Amino acid sequence: MKYYWDVANAIRSLDESLSQALIKHPKMTQFIVCLPFDLSDSRKTGTITSQNRWDNWKNESIAKASASGRKIEIDLWGAFELKKRLTASTPTAAGRVAYWFNQTLLTIEWFRKSFERARTELGERYSPDSHIDLPIRRVIEATTRDPFLFTELAAFGEDIKKKLAETNQADTAAVTACTDAIQALVQIASMPSGPIPIVRLRETLEMARDAIMPWYSTQRDAISSSQPNPLANAISNLLSAIKNVSHALAEQHWKHVDTRALLVIGEAGSGKSHLLADICDHIIETEQPAVMVLGKKLPDGEPWEEIMKDLGLPRDLPAESFLGALNAAGQAMGVRALLMIDALNEKNGQAIWPERLAGLVHDVDRFEWISLILSCRSTYERLVIPDELDETKLPRVTHEGFSVRQARLYLKKRGIYLAEEPNSIEEFEIPLFLRICCDTLQLEDQAILTNRLGGVTAVFKLYTEAVVKRVTKQIGVVPQRRLVERAIKALAQEMADTGREEVASSRAYDIVSEFFPSTNPVGQDLLFQLQNEGLLTAQPAYEDDAEEEYRFTFQRMSDHAIASSLLSRSVIAGDTTTAFAADTPLRRAVMDLYSPITPGLLEALAVQLPERFGVELTDMPDLPDPWVVSEAFEESLLNRSNKSFNERTWTLIEEVGSARLRFETMIALSTDPDRDHNAEFLDKELRHELSHNS
Repeated sequence: MKYYWDVANAIRSLDESLSQALIKHPKMTQFIVCLPFDLSDSRKTGTITSQNRWDNWKNESIAKASASGRKIEIDLWGAFELKKRLTASTPTAAGRVAYWFNQTLLTIEWFRKSFERARTELGERYSPDSHIDLPIRRVIEATTRDPFLFTELAAFGEDIKKKLAETNQADTAAVTACTDAIQALVQIASMPSGPIPIVRLRETLEMARDAIMPWYSTQRDAISSSQPNPLANAISNLLSAIKNVSHALAEQHWKHVDTRALLVIGEAGSGKSHLLADICDHIIETEQPAVMVLGKKLPDGEPWEEIMKDLGLPRDLPAESFLGALNAAGQAMGVRALLMIDALNEKNGQAIWPERLAGLVHDVDRFEWISLILSCRSTYERLVIPDELDETKLPRVTHEGFSVRQARLYLKKRGIYLAEEPNSIEEFEIPLFLRICCDTLQLEDQAILTNRLGGVTAVFKLYTEAVVKRVTKQIGVVPQRRLVERAIKALAQEMADTGREEVASSRAYDIVSEFFPSTNPVGQDLLFQLQNEGLLTAQPAYEDDAEEEYRFTFQRMSDHAIASSLLSRSVIAGDTTTAFAADTPLRRAVMDLYSPITPGLLEALAVQLPERFGVELTDMPDLPDPWVVSEAFEESLLNRSNKSFNERTWTLIEEVGSARLRFETMIALSTDPDRDHNAEFLDKELRHELSHNS
């Protein structure tokens, strides 16, 4: 871009600019010249004015282009035209003025400072040093029209073109179909601002594949399979290239390249806030526009007013002008600007969004260079997201947390290693759970998980103790009084006695008020702090006359907390048989087959009984459905500590699942050299079986 203040200098430069534009853009039909002044014209004869010079240059240039076979129009936008476009009574135009002429608004420095505030307020929710890339990140990046997408499309086209050139191109139908696919890829790669017809593109690739198949079959069958067949190999490579591109375009992120409003949902602790923060951080580092607003900071009120206030924008700047400026920032960079609102469910979310979110989505939709990304906990989706914003108007994508492989990568970054054994602790796939466990292990100078800690009971204990320490410090109570631990146990006892995993909010506050006054400020509110640290989660009330309920965030932690409470109150002097035979809280709980807690409770008991008392659940008297008990026993084998295996355990393994379960269990446990039934033991067993059967 060059700036001139007189026509003579401008025209000298325009000749070169027009020539270059004609070469680089063979389909160009219009050339627009912008000058920051209006051309002067004179009514005096014999005077050559600026307007005369412009008209002469324009006519000569059009004629010259026509002589070379190009038909173009040349338009001039002078000062009057530019002002009219910039000051038109539209939010887009007003936003352009704010973006281009305000020296502090929406600069890269402004975006950085805005994100740094959000980052500070997120605290440990965002930990870039241990970040792991997940496929869902590409989905969100695709909504911005990430330039890499178009580079990838061009590369796809080049690969197919290269593979086609390596054949003899003798099959006209196949060559034509491949050429169509190449042209479609290249054309879309060169138009980053228009819609991307992914479905049609995949259909074009399918047609190319179908056209190649007969050609390949003919060439493959023409020569004996024992002889070299370079042509068939070349066609096979071409076919593979087509299939690879089709497979790539079937990935989830390509479905959202034309999406401009997206809702990220996921369970508590899955890492939604970290995901959005990491993307915002990365985009700003590449000097592209992105804004992140935290839902927990918004009071009940008109959203735009509160968002503008939270971003520290001028009070006299209308929301439409802000959106217009953000739109202009995206357009200037050739990507969609990101506007992200994290955790719609937090704080006043149920009051703010049901009546206002549709309007906010509509407001943003008017600006084609903005992508709106929202996040919400799955359990609150139906309470926060209005019905009119269905999947067609607000597509959803689910954050599933970590896979086992991703969990191992995360642990490696933290300097901690997951034991090389089947991952029985599925909670390690929840980023929040894994982070808190890692924090605790590092404080205790440990560097390995599971096989040194024991089974799930020890891991849940590690997690709970970590949360208790953090909450005790946050609230400011004396650790020796163990008030936080006692309150957690009281909540678990309530769940055990009622046969429900949820405790109504009012009842929960009654329970913890024995340890902490209900008049405490938010910073000292125990339930709030336990929820903030991820041990508890608030379950929304779906009925008008119902109230919010609290439960343990992680299902199996709830099962084990309830089981521990029942065992502590029912087993006297280590006599587990009496605890199951007499009228004890434990007996009442396990015999209630219609209780929703019973299946999980039995699985937890199958782990805790051998760990705490050296007995097996299947040996307890008068248990309900034997099949359910056997299932719980089998499930416990990979969840219990090493020391809880004894000869009786292995006898029961044979009784419950025969030799199949015995060998499955030995194989699963063989990777731990500290176990009695380790790889060496398994080797001896298998050799014995081999010699016995030979």
